[in-house]
Amino acid sequence: MTKLKDKLIEEIKNSQDKELLEEIYQVLCDKGHDEIVHFSDTQIESIKKAQQEVGEGKYFTQEQIDDQLDQWLEE
Repeated sequence: MTKLKDKLIEEIKNSQDKELLEEIYQVLCDKGHDEIVHFSDTQIESIKKAQQEVGEGKYFTQEQIDDQLDQWLEE
């Protein structure tokens, strides 16, 4: 475990990639915290529509999608 920590520390020290460092920081800070996700009105409507479609049987199973993909690839 110590070797891994040392490697991570060294990589972080040497990194000049601000985005990567910010992502690492977020992962470390967010670990163990429950995050509340807020959806926009458009996202909520899309979720409701999808739930309604599933309730009406308007969906494909993974097996159906795999079959369609196989057929498409054979063409």
